[in-house]
Amino acid sequence: MTTALDTARSLRQRVDTLTEMGTLPEVMMRIMELARDPKSSALDLAAAINQEPALSLKVLRTVNSAYYGLQRRIMTVPDAVVVLGFDEVERLALTITIIDSVKLDENGFKALRALWRHSLACSIACTVCELRFVSRMTELRGVHVAGLLHDIGKVILGSHFPDLYTRIVHAVKDTGQDSLEAERTMLGGITHCDIGSWLAERWNLPEALVAAIRDHHAPAVEEQTHPLVHATHVADCITNSLGYSAQPAGAHTQVSPVSAKIIPPDDHLTGAIREQLLRRQPLLSAVSSGSMF
Repeated sequence: MTTALDTARSLRQRVDTLTEMGTLPEVMMRIMELARDPKSSALDLAAAINQEPALSLKVLRTVNSAYYGLQRRIMTVPDAVVVLGFDEVERLALTITIIDSVKLDENGFKALRALWRHSLACSIACTVCELRFVSRMTELRGVHVAGLLHDIGKVILGSHFPDLYTRIVHAVKDTGQDSLEAERTMLGGITHCDIGSWLAERWNLPEALVAAIRDHHAPAVEEQTHPLVHATHVADCITNSLGYSAQPAGAHTQVSPVSAKIIPPDDHLTGAIREQLLRRQPLLSAVSSGSMF
């Protein structure tokens, strides 16, 4: 008889042997370093993207798509950074790199497009949190990367364990069951948070980033939780509350009281996040439609 522990162990073993996602692409590592470095420039970002011709082509193709509606054609990555801004192009390049690393076919991407849209929206919300609070919490620098990666465990489930992922989605949709509880029931007591943290550890990501992926639904599990975890949690909840959830039911919108003391989810913060999501609608539309891939 297969026990819950057997199921959890089997999943861990299978995640640990995913060869195509075992290492982080070099260009992604470089872009993430730039995200945490306040001295990085537009030229640094453009140079990192241009190291990968396929990535630079996809960035330019997306920038020149109908979603952005620019008046002139953008011919180079540095021009894209000038026109759209450092943050927009950096987030676009990271999104493309992460999705490429999963190596989904067209059908696989369609199945997860709501999840990509949510992750991107959460990343944008994290940027708003960083801008508002980084002056007194410098540890928040680069938190938008945590927002982009916080649900990477769901990506692993959807791409490598599609049957399990589909069963979880249906359980949430059909019964209104809490999504984390549905995962624990079907995955032997673990959740996408655990799976995502396993991959983050394999990628040798900074511990605070691993913690944000592992604890974004339980930000008070430790007495001294890193601010990155709280910001990711708050951004995730607000993003869900604004209608950018990865699934129609079971989305978590209630902010932990512990996180609310550190990153207060007041009307000003929520309004600023809503405004930025509306401004970034072209990017959100591009990623959810698959036009950049």
